[in-house]
Amino acid sequence: MPDLDTREWLLTNGLGSFASGTVSDVRTRTYHGWLFAATNPPSGRTLLFSHLEASLEILGSVVALGTNVWGNGQIERTGYEQLRRFDINPVPKWTWGQDNWQLTRQLVMPYGLV
Repeated sequence: MPDLDTREWLLTNGLGSFASGTVSDVRTRTYHGWLFAATNPPSGRTLLFSHLEASLEILGSVVALGTNVWGNGQIERTGYEQLRRFDINPVPKWTWGQDNWQLTRQLVMPYGLV
């Protein structure tokens, strides 16, 4: 997992708002989140949406898609183990899967929209 924690992505709207994070979806910095709105550019920004703790239920079994690392170093909800692929172009896109399922998530921030 150390490799997943060091790779980061950034998505902007051209007006000062942005989203950023790590490939494994672990929030390792204070500016990691899915929506930082530019309330007073260039420096005034507010975190409006930190993340979504996602899971998938398949035939009564719950599969965690998220990953958290707590202050004591404990890793909980090991969704990174199901992560099969991450693409950055044209937008961040995660693909999780096992032998009998696959799920994809994309984040989009349209240029010029707050």
